[in-house]
Amino acid sequence: MKAFNHRMKIKIKLPCIHKIYLIICAMFIASVISTGCDNGIRLEPLPVYSLNSVSVLESGKGWAVGWKGTILYRNGTSWSVYQEAVSNYELRDVEMSSQDEAFAVGSSGVVLHYKAGRWLQEDVPSELDPRSLSFTSATGWWMVGSDGMIAVRKDNQWSKVASPVSADLLDVTMLSTGEGWAVGAKGTIVHYVQGRWTEVDSSTLEELTSIDIDSSNKGWAVGNNGVIIEYKDGKWLSTENKLHLNWNSINMTSSTEGWLRGNNHLYKIKSDAIECNDYTKAKNLTSVFMTSNTEGWAVGGDVILHYNNGFWVEEQVPPLVITPKP
Repeated sequence: MKAFNHRMKIKIKLPCIHKIYLIICAMFIASVISTGCDNGIRLEPLPVYSLNSVSVLESGKGWAVGWKGTILYRNGTSWSVYQEAVSNYELRDVEMSSQDEAFAVGSSGVVLHYKAGRWLQEDVPSELDPRSLSFTSATGWWMVGSDGMIAVRKDNQWSKVASPVSADLLDVTMLSTGEGWAVGAKGTIVHYVQGRWTEVDSSTLEELTSIDIDSSNKGWAVGNNGVIIEYKDGKWLSTENKLHLNWNSINMTSSTEGWLRGNNHLYKIKSDAIECNDYTKAKNLTSVFMTSNTEGWAVGGDVILHYNNGFWVEEQVPPLVITPKP
């Protein structure tokens, strides 16, 4: 009986020693995290990309933006982290007019302007909440956003213009002819012509998330629940498709060909039909941007895809820099 009790005591003591050991280890780890290592770099959660938009010129130079003010730069062949991002907000859209100028817009009214080699935040009216922007040499810079907001940049300043709608506008595209289009919630479509914006019938009440216009007489818009509408002969008409996905990006390379993003996959429009692309590995894609029939980019999460001569290939994304804290 004594031997039994002695063995029981041993069995009881061993778990206690084990617990004490774990507690000491936990205290050591907590101490390292709170005080820092000898090199002064704290153990911080690794930052994660969440890219929302990409814009690239035919030269291969471009920008990608996203969550927490993330700004990536492509020098023509590879991507790098831009070190002077000036915003901690979510950047929603980026657009380039040339390799020397670009704009990015984001949450809480943030508007960033790239000029003379630097990104700087612009002063804009406090009520602006931009979602998308577009540029042509004929119309200059425009942006749209929440509550039907439409703004134009003239004489280096942004100002609101009269909007015919109050629904959120989610995407805008301007044409070299001086025309423009924007789409948004509740099937909203507005058209800019002869110096003013007017609402037009979209043939749907679903939220429209993206629009691309090939010419004054041909265009496409897409949205939730598989909605794809085509602009032809002055009217927006629904098109039939078997893929009832939530579309959030469309970019046309001609009047009959282009690319769609929906449910984390890329789909190709060709001859008024939708074909599923074989590339399905990328997750959380948010935007697709084509520079020609044979080249383009798609981004989302921490992924950048490059389309070249018929294939989508994942490009190397640089690691985010962790800045040591004092």
